[in-house]
Amino acid sequence: MKKTLIFLSLLAMTMGFVACSNNDDFTEQIEVPQNTKMTIVASLDATTRTSLGSDGLVKWSVGDKILIKSIVAGGQSEEFVLKTGAGSTQATFEGNVLANGNYRAYYGIGADLTLSGAQTYVADNVKDAPMYAKVTVADGKTAPVQFKNLCGILELTIKKSVFEKVRSIIIGTNESLSGVLSVADTGDGITSKLGTGDTKTLVLDCGANGVALTESGVKFNIVMPENNYTGVGIQIFATDGSVCTKRLKSTNLPIARSEITQTSFTATTDGVEKETHEFIDLGLPSGKKWAFMNMGAQSKASEMGSYYAWGEIAPKGHYTWNTYKWGTQSSLTKYNSVDGKKELDLTDDPAVMNWGGKWHTPSKADWEELIKNCYIVYTANYNNSNVKGYIVYKVLQDTDKNKIYTGSGTKSSIHSSYLPEDKTTTTGGFFGFGGTTRTEQKTPHIFLPWGSYYNDDKLVNSDGTQMYLYYWTRELSSIKNAIDYKGSGSSLGASSLDRYYGLPIRAVRDADPAPAN
Repeated sequence: MKKTLIFLSLLAMTMGFVACSNNDDFTEQIEVPQNTKMTIVASLDATTRTSLGSDGLVKWSVGDKILIKSIVAGGQSEEFVLKTGAGSTQATFEGNVLANGNYRAYYGIGADLTLSGAQTYVADNVKDAPMYAKVTVADGKTAPVQFKNLCGILELTIKKSVFEKVRSIIIGTNESLSGVLSVADTGDGITSKLGTGDTKTLVLDCGANGVALTESGVKFNIVMPENNYTGVGIQIFATDGSVCTKRLKSTNLPIARSEITQTSFTATTDGVEKETHEFIDLGLPSGKKWAFMNMGAQSKASEMGSYYAWGEIAPKGHYTWNTYKWGTQSSLTKYNSVDGKKELDLTDDPAVMNWGGKWHTPSKADWEELIKNCYIVYTANYNNSNVKGYIVYKVLQDTDKNKIYTGSGTKSSIHSSYLPEDKTTTTGGFFGFGGTTRTEQKTPHIFLPWGSYYNDDKLVNSDGTQMYLYYWTRELSSIKNAIDYKGSGSSLGASSLDRYYGLPIRAVRDADPAPAN
């Protein structure tokens, strides 16, 4: 692997004054009248930011924005938008006048420092390179501000072989790849890292038409937090549905802040994915198999796993209309009245994009088939885990179908025939952070834990007294809402929630084709 240094961004900002590059000596500060717009002049050195253009120059782009937020709780927060200078190394940003005080500035990342697990391909570049800076405003004046990169870049060069076009790339490691960054900034030094419980996979979306490969190779740049990653696996999804699985030969992958780590390989079919996500055959008429655990669960069926907004392929820290990928309630950019889409595209389905192969988010019909053809038992303590939920059994006889046992009534004799106990052995999954191999299951079943849903950063009814089961389907009920499946006591059926909410997903695997005669 080869490393190439990306120098830190230098952003000189003054009010009403044209700032110059890192080596200039201008220190004059100009008063800004109140109740007017503040213009920030942002200068970039030719080798800063994280642009990877072939001309070696770094340029501001149309639509670039800088978020400046007070460090005081409830203090001023302003967004400065690029006004002039797109396509050059110096540009002006305009926003409201900042009151006196201390601020933090952010580019390519929100003030909550949530690093998304879903990235978008940009040729010879990255869409957003998360950066951070300190800002102090005193007496209507500001000192120069230096932006610093929060992450490094993995540059994958993929050479053409059996693949024509790459649709998406998934990277998985033993360590966290997305979630909330913690930043320590003292003097000229800065460190940033993710929590240990954050998501260990990320996806690079290359667009519906894909990116055509060449024999010499095409570069795919992926933003990654600083870390020494182990167990690195890569899945490449082609536009024709082919999948290539690769595990990097090196035992570790060092990613340093403000640096590029390079590696290359040829896409082949010799590594076509081997199924690593366990599924249970419940004897359904369609032949579909249901995942043993929620997406994001690490080793136990009782774990809630990850939460997703509808149509997003990675979990995040806040679930609101303002953070929703497909726009706000009043201005939706996809799955709206213009495109008329009412069901997830494959590229927006987290099961397809994260697990690949034959997996997908269940439809409303999939859930209905499950309920009508299985025997369901509510439990307050699944396998001594103290987790509430539903055990969904493969029926022992047809008369048990479409029945729900809640702990009382005439169904107790039926319930006693079904046994949830099972033995497990844990093995490393494809991405190295664990899969589960079932060695014995007395009565084939899946467990659906109760866990409610996220609104903003809060789990609704998280005290457990009114906790319900919620899972997304792949369909909309209206432009604003998506269909979910909700469970409470003996009631289990379709509901409807704002699509920005964060819900868990229990993936479904398509039936294997019938053998040829």
